[in-house]
Amino acid sequence: MRQIITAILLLISLGFVGSSYAYTQYGSGIDSCGSWIKWRKTKSGWHQEGQWVSGFISAAGYYGRNLKKVDSYAMLAFMDNYCQQNPLSTISDGAKSLADELELK
Repeated sequence: MRQIITAILLLISLGFVGSSYAYTQYGSGIDSCGSWIKWRKTKSGWHQEGQWVSGFISAAGYYGRNLKKVDSYAMLAFMDNYCQQNPLSTISDGAKSLADELELK
């Protein structure tokens, strides 16, 4: 009986851990880093994607992450480097990496 209760508690706790990171992405974050690279070469196409990243970082701060303050140009430079090195990743993957980089420890 004790083993059954332990197994149930373990399964319940795993469900809570997995669901804390589950969310649906919308907007430019689902686009590839290859798209980011292409858009950054134009004068108008990248603005929407840059604002999406700024919003993502702002939300990370709002929801409890203690982030170093940087300007938009620093975020764009980070994303440029990330996407050059990871063209098959998504813009949101780069934004998550940026949030990790900005987190004060």
